[in-house]
Order: sequence, then C-alpha cells, then structure tokens
Amino acid sequence: AWRLWTEERTLELIDTSVEDSCILPEIFRFIHVGLLCVQQLPHDRPNMLLVVMMLSVLCKSVLFAHNWGDGIVKRKPILSLRKDEDGETKAMSF
Repeated sequence: AWRLWTEERTLELIDTSVEDSCILPEIFRFIHVGLLCVQQLPHDRPNMLLVVMMLSVLCKSVLFAHNWGDGIVKRKPILSLRKDEDGETKAMSF
C-alpha cells in the first residue's frame, strides 16, 4: 500500500467493485490515515483522538508520513485537496 501511495497509484488500492460508488477524496483520506496508523515506529503513529479527527473532518492537508521502507525518515505532505469556487473538491496532489 505504501509503495502504491508514494508512486501516486492509490487508485489501485480500491476494489473495482466499489470504485464507481465511492467518493475518492474520502477513500484517499481513509487510506492515508490507515498508512499513518501502521508506521514502523509507534511514536510516529497518530493517537486515537487524532485519528478520529482526521476521519471526521475534511482537511486541506493531512499530516505527514514516514517512508519506512528504506530506514530513512522522510517527511512530506502526502495529500492535499483543492476546492473550486463552489467549495467542491476538484483535484488532489501528492
């Protein structure tokens, strides 16, 4: 999952049988929170209060994550949502 996320192939994580009926920004946020919760070092994982807040509120930027694959700590914003004039989410950047 982490590899697909960092390679900007997050759509491949979504089951094709539900892909058409889901709201992609929400699904991406759920995947992101899940990745934050399974970081290698426990002190890097969000506490439950923060998890509930991240799942309850649509954030413009959702925390940071570590890349645990190579042992080097890297911090970068990994999800950003953009809204148009009507307040609708139109695009995401990684």
